[in-house]
Amino acid sequence: MRDQIWFRQTIFTLCFTFFLGLTLSIVTIALDLFDEQVMARRNASEVASAMRRQAAQAVFNIDPALARTVVQGLGEYDLFKNVRIIDDLGEDLYKIEREPIQSVLSGIADMLFSSEKPIVVLLTFPGVKGEIGRVEVRLDSYLVAEQFFQRSFRTIIGSFLRNIILSAGLLILFYYTLTRPLIHLGRQINEIDPNNPDKELVVDAFHKKSELGEMAGLLNLLLKRLKDVQNKFKRAEQALVDQNNKLENMVAERTTELRDANIKLKLLATTDPLTGVYNRRFFEEFGTKIVHNMQRYERTVAILSCDLDNFKEVNDSFGHAMGDEVLRGFASCFSSIIRESDIFARHGGEEFVILLSEISLEDVCVMGERLRSSFNEMTFFHEGSDVNFSVSIGLSMAPFHSGYDMHDLMKVADMALYKAKELGRNRLEIAPRNIG
Repeated sequence: MRDQIWFRQTIFTLCFTFFLGLTLSIVTIALDLFDEQVMARRNASEVASAMRRQAAQAVFNIDPALARTVVQGLGEYDLFKNVRIIDDLGEDLYKIEREPIQSVLSGIADMLFSSEKPIVVLLTFPGVKGEIGRVEVRLDSYLVAEQFFQRSFRTIIGSFLRNIILSAGLLILFYYTLTRPLIHLGRQINEIDPNNPDKELVVDAFHKKSELGEMAGLLNLLLKRLKDVQNKFKRAEQALVDQNNKLENMVAERTTELRDANIKLKLLATTDPLTGVYNRRFFEEFGTKIVHNMQRYERTVAILSCDLDNFKEVNDSFGHAMGDEVLRGFASCFSSIIRESDIFARHGGEEFVILLSEISLEDVCVMGERLRSSFNEMTFFHEGSDVNFSVSIGLSMAPFHSGYDMHDLMKVADMALYKAKELGRNRLEIAPRNIG
């Protein structure tokens, strides 16, 4: 029996599968450990970041009550054992600390998922340069590692059971699928009329007494006849593959060129080349859709019509290059303040428009005043001198100042803008109610 190939293959496979199973289990556990470490800190960081705005408001306003609410809210996340809100002076505004869960596996958990390094979320506040504080949280290493330990145990047990079942199956499989079929196949090959028996298959001494040795002698009768046919097929197949690869490369190159061209065309069609904000065409097309959508759900929508004050004098006094710089600075200033959902576009010349949806009249007024004052504070340099400019803004809102019609809203906002110009410029003017 020791000379039978099925017996040898079973012994070899048994040893190999146990070694491979052990190796794969270790690799799987190691990868799972790495993923668990990364995901635990990432999830914790996302949970802490979700409260960033409230924490920043608590630090900025020095509001211990709000800080307590934020910390207690974060403390409901089971994996956190410590939560702190710290101001820019390093003082705790509020903190909670829980005793970590103790277990026989706590030492291993601390080694695998160290909780010494806190997760830090820096806090910023609009209008304040730099960080005003931070939120620090620390994880309970045992809770993080608990599920990892369970998965590791299941992985090891599952691998061990699979190896036992596989080894028993291979013992039967090799005999019925290898030895007996090979002997039977060898007898069928022996019935073929040999034409070219010159080339022989050589097997080592280890296999000469096995079924493989018997089959090798029989296969020698067919190898010569098959070799030429296989070579021809390989050459034809390779030529076909080369041709297909060449065609695929050509198609890929053309597809890339077309995609790049379409991207450039779309960018040119929707943005203003000088300032980089949306152009008038995009604003009117996309803005009309937004206004109709707000009308359907009876939500508010507002338009800010903005015009740089005395811009003609800027070009006349400082030159068109300076005028272009002011327009770009204006666009950059407003783009950094408005919300991501707001649509900001250059409507023509020195006139810009902003479409704001789902916002109260009070909030849009605050936004307009902030935009105006921020641009006033911008400083431009011309021939060694500092120069400041101003902007006038007209505000209209549906349904208070006009119906849900894009052109009517624009018309009412322009009327408010003209009123702001008449009243001395550098101001925000709100359209009268129900003017449309």
